[in-house]
Amino acid sequence: MSILSRPAARAALAVAASAIVAAPAAAQTVYYGQSNLGTQNAAITQARSDFLAALTAGVGTETFEGIPDNTRAPVALNFPGAGTATLTGSGSVETSPSSGAGPVSGAHYYLVTTGGASSAFSIAFANPIAAFGFYGRDLGDNFSNLILRFTLAAGGTRDVQVPYDASRTALPNGNLLFFGLIDTASPFTRVEFRSTASGDVFGFDDMTIGTTQQVASVVPEPSTYVLLASGLGVLGLVARRRRTA
Repeated sequence: MSILSRPAARAALAVAASAIVAAPAAAQTVYYGQSNLGTQNAAITQARSDFLAALTAGVGTETFEGIPDNTRAPVALNFPGAGTATLTGSGSVETSPSSGAGPVSGAHYYLVTTGGASSAFSIAFANPIAAFGFYGRDLGDNFSNLILRFTLAAGGTRDVQVPYDASRTALPNGNLLFFGLIDTASPFTRVEFRSTASGDVFGFDDMTIGTTQQVASVVPEPSTYVLLASGLGVLGLVARRRRTA
């Protein structure tokens, strides 16, 4: 059996270590909390806290506070430190509550009325992102579920249902939720908000995005641990050979 030289062994370990750093997350992670009473509760606070904790400092949040009241789509969105985006479709930036929908922080929020299974509105990001989170108010009180359709940077789309089921039992009017998704393996460039029923009025606030580089907690694939173990094994073999030489 041939034995690697010390430089070659170090190179093998370096490759293994770099694989740990660059390894993508094994699967997408969803963060979710809901309050049927329409107020912040422990579940919502924990979901948003965990979502933000998985990101580095400097991720961008659009609070809608800098956008004038009654501004209709298209709306230019700004996520400081993370990029920009364009919101198109139905809806408008508002300050007055409407049919249970209203702001979560500050005075401004985005209000929309769904038109059925077609896209209610969409957000196109200037650069691929891997993290997206938001507050939603008054969703599902019209027996409608919210489907997010992500356009992947690598091509194709993926549908993710916000994890409540109002198809049989409507949620209470004015409910509040937080939804966040992180997927470093499949960054996306666009997200569509699609409802399964028409006529549902709901609001969104404090949208946060992050790029792949801004995701702090990346879980290595199992194969990456195997690669690292192989690199460590090579170094150990070289060390034993030197001691017996």
